[in-house]
Amino acid sequence: MSDNSLQKLYADIDYCKQELMQARKLFGLKTTTEKQYDAMEASLGYMLLFAPEKLVTIIHATLLESTSRKYYFMLLWASAERYVA
Repeated sequence: MSDNSLQKLYADIDYCKQELMQARKLFGLKTTTEKQYDAMEASLGYMLLFAPEKLVTIIHATLLESTSRKYYFMLLWASAERYVA
C-alpha cells in the first residue's frame, strides 16, 4: 500500500474505530499471537499518523496500553515456546 492509500484508509473515522476495538480485543485475549500483536502495533502507528485529529488521544491511550501489556505477552509467548519444545 502506498502512503496515499494508507492516508485514505485511516482518514475514515469508522474504520479507525473498528481497528481500535479490534486492538483492544487482541490485547485482552491470551490467545493473541506475536504476529497478530505486531500487526496491531503497526496499524496503530499508521493510525496515529493518518487518523482524524479527534481520535489521536484514544490512539495514544491504546498504544500506551498495548505497550505495557506487550511485556506480559512476551512472557506468555516465551513460556509457550518452552513447553512446546
